[in-house]
Amino acid sequence: MAGNGGLVPIHAETSIRHDEDAWWITTPARAGSYAATHPIERKGSEAGASVGVSVTIDVEVLAGEIGLALVDTDLTRLEHEILVKPDGARTLSLTGSDRCRSLLVRTGQAGPATMRMRNVRAWTRGSYDITTDFPALLRTMILSPGDRTASVVAEVLSQRHGRVISPNELGRLTAEAAPPRLCPTDIFDDDVGRFLCAQYDEHVKLLPTYDVNKWPKPGARPGRDAVRTYFRQSIIRVYKLIELLRELGLRTGTVLDVGATFGYFAWPLQLLGYHVTAVDRYQDVNGGFDAYLDRLRSSGVRVVETSRGNELEIIGELGEFDAVVSMAVIEHVPHTPREFLRMLASHVRPGGILAIDTPNIARYWNRRRLAEGRSVHQPIDLQFYGDIPYAGHHREYTADEVVWMLKQVGCRDIAVTLFDYNLLQFDELAPEHVEALLTMALDETCCDIILAAGFRDR
Repeated sequence: MAGNGGLVPIHAETSIRHDEDAWWITTPARAGSYAATHPIERKGSEAGASVGVSVTIDVEVLAGEIGLALVDTDLTRLEHEILVKPDGARTLSLTGSDRCRSLLVRTGQAGPATMRMRNVRAWTRGSYDITTDFPALLRTMILSPGDRTASVVAEVLSQRHGRVISPNELGRLTAEAAPPRLCPTDIFDDDVGRFLCAQYDEHVKLLPTYDVNKWPKPGARPGRDAVRTYFRQSIIRVYKLIELLRELGLRTGTVLDVGATFGYFAWPLQLLGYHVTAVDRYQDVNGGFDAYLDRLRSSGVRVVETSRGNELEIIGELGEFDAVVSMAVIEHVPHTPREFLRMLASHVRPGGILAIDTPNIARYWNRRRLAEGRSVHQPIDLQFYGDIPYAGHHREYTADEVVWMLKQVGCRDIAVTLFDYNLLQFDELAPEHVEALLTMALDETCCDIILAAGFRDR
């Protein structure tokens, strides 16, 4: 970690004062105005070539909106800008390239703005090879990408290099070879994980009963092989939902699962002690899910069959639940998700939990597609020739957007986690999959799935 100087005003209207441990800054009134810079002094990486800089800062915006970004010496290249509004004290992390020399403070869209800032810390980010440790780190990378993985990797590297390496120094991970295999039973090796792997096997056994030809427009529906892959990938989705519900204090109680399809969430939740009501448009699929619905009912799940035309009326009569979950549904909602989320929230008892998961539009593979000039949306022919209303993804979201939407329908203390499920379809990882995994391990915003849950009060 390198030492740093203080705030330097770069606009005549900027007001700065310093007390014992913090800087107070008021930015110019005009939106976007550059207010001040804070120099970043750093040394070269001991791991080899530097791949950039990492900066953390403790901030509290008291009024208006402030932009924080890393910039070069000429203030012409902004990297990783974060817009901050009044929302209490917090610690922010920014990363940038080797060109970055200062932290820039500027007025956001609403000015003037006032902020208290302290503890500006900077690290040189290096590249580290983890080939020998990759197999041992794989489980952590899959289940806990981001801060948890970075801490574990930094600890392993510290032992190897004979010095303390901060997680903030990890700019890039490399590996000369992939782990020998990617097996769900090796990843999900605790009690809940083994239970879910067994449930996966039971779901697969019923696949011969799944008859896509009973669906309207069967050509647009997933076949058995695709569903089997979906089951395997979704082990982690169920695992993370159970983990999050327990972290929020709900180990039993009533759960409404809206958009339950095969019952992939409803069935294990019921067997783990929750009392589940599963709802979906089963009336529209002409018996295509019958074997799965029979098993749900035999396990005690209350199955509510609806159609597109009557679902709001039927769901409206179901009452309140300790938790309402809706997994991989919101991206299919056309126009605005507002009324859908309000409907879900209306069935959460006071103090209960609303949880959703959805694809992350900012995921690694989407970033690659955009960089190559390709669309991040579903294939155009599926939408162009699709029925109206279109049943595919109307819009995907970032984690911040999901949190924002949950707040709009009255949720508080929202917990959000990101994880990858795409790679779990493979028994072995190709080189491009290894690159993706190593990127997501340090930056969870590149992961495929967003899971968010919050408490709702009346």
